[in-house]
Amino acid sequence: MAGISKKCYRPQKENMEKLHYYCLKKSKYLKKFLEKYQVEYKEDVYLGCYYFELSDANQAYKKFLRYFGIYLLGEYPQIQNHYSEEEMQGAEWFVLECLVEKIHVDDRWKDMIMKCPYRANVFRREGYRHKKQIQELRVDSMEKLKKRRYFCVTNARLTNELFCNETAKEILGTNWIGLEYWHIRKKNTDEIIPEFYQMYFQKSLPIESIVCNKSVSIVKCPKCGMQRVYLKTGLLSGISFIQIKKEMLNDTSVYYMPITLDKKCIDNYDLLIISRKFYQLLKKYRIDKGLQYEPLQIICQW
Repeated sequence: MAGISKKCYRPQKENMEKLHYYCLKKSKYLKKFLEKYQVEYKEDVYLGCYYFELSDANQAYKKFLRYFGIYLLGEYPQIQNHYSEEEMQGAEWFVLECLVEKIHVDDRWKDMIMKCPYRANVFRREGYRHKKQIQELRVDSMEKLKKRRYFCVTNARLTNELFCNETAKEILGTNWIGLEYWHIRKKNTDEIIPEFYQMYFQKSLPIESIVCNKSVSIVKCPKCGMQRVYLKTGLLSGISFIQIKKEMLNDTSVYYMPITLDKKCIDNYDLLIISRKFYQLLKKYRIDKGLQYEPLQIICQW
């Protein structure tokens, strides 16, 4: 039986540095704190808010929580792991995410097939364990992308969704195995929205390519037996613990990985996985503004 020989990519850091992004109501005390600890911030005059980021490795982070923690009740700051340039250069595969929300969808269930119903939450409402898009997406509205923005997602931020304009499509090309460009349609008229596409990742990463560990395991749907990758520590920390067998990957392909944050195997999210070749193409032509990358651990076997 083949055994694991070594990790082809960095060992996992237990104390990975994280960046926390905040949007808080303006106050003279908050402004004084940010200036005292030299934290860069932007002011939104219309909303009356300050935007800023703090690393948990920064000494000001704990003081910020001590002085302003009460104002964070009910708030959910965006958080991401922070990697050095060396780590990014050494990575072979990445999880790709877009942070630009420009497409608005109120009801997308007509474009999806849903399986395995269950009673969700305390109100016993019906939910579905598995959801998969089966046709072109109908959208309510779409905002214009800013200059030098080529990608976006919907406000729903559900499953396997990434959209690009005509320029990005031409640069990336159509030779990637598992990548299809789908048209987007207006919900009311069914007309195609010109020069914009959904980048549909239709090739699922084989479940047997995942190496189980203390933070990542495989769970089965109690109804249909479908397997999903279960991240025990949540989406943020969980991604950094995912390990994939190298021989199961092809660098001319793109993949999606259905994950769950629930032992009952309820689909939560599809991770979009790209190779270093894809990553370098985005960087080379500088079309990745608004995109975020998370390096994956790749495992070599005998």
